[in-house]
Amino acid sequence: MWERQTNEAQVQYGAGAGGTNYYKFHEGKNKIRILAEGEIIATHFVGGKGYTCFGIKDGCPYHGEGTPKNEDGSTRKPAAKLITYVLDRNSEDQHPQQAEIPYSVVKQINTFAEEKDFAFSSFPMPYDLTVNYNKKASPNDMYKAVPGATREPVSAEVLDELEKVPPVSQIVERKKARAQKAAGVIVDLDEDE
Repeated sequence: MWERQTNEAQVQYGAGAGGTNYYKFHEGKNKIRILAEGEIIATHFVGGKGYTCFGIKDGCPYHGEGTPKNEDGSTRKPAAKLITYVLDRNSEDQHPQQAEIPYSVVKQINTFAEEKDFAFSSFPMPYDLTVNYNKKASPNDMYKAVPGATREPVSAEVLDELEKVPPVSQIVERKKARAQKAAGVIVDLDEDE
């Protein structure tokens, strides 16, 4: 499903393996429905702090000579995530929430979508996902996704609310623009846009 975006994220970022309007995974089972296709974005972690990557070609300072290193001296790749909107199926209050879906979960969804029982071609996804989050597991095993067997439509109320939230592309562009401003690549940024 996100092969094009994951491949583009690899090229653009060198990526590899909050409030009521923001969804955050909690330890244990998280049942969600992905509402929008979303966009892949990457974050560099330097000195325990995260920095949004705005792309190799656009001058992100954490590539080339500025690439962060691991303790063993190897190159530290940025962490890629899918910015999208989800429904928190564990909550009684069903509203679209902005979420960052880990790259490993996106790859698992891509694998599900190859099977005819879980294939889909439009959003919202036709089924829920249960994502088990274990923060004590190794980075590759922290998030395990299981597709729901039941296909059911999202309510008209939720779809109406989804029409009123900012497009994911706008959220991603703002994050990148703020990162460019912080890096001194752009100097004029209207935060109210």
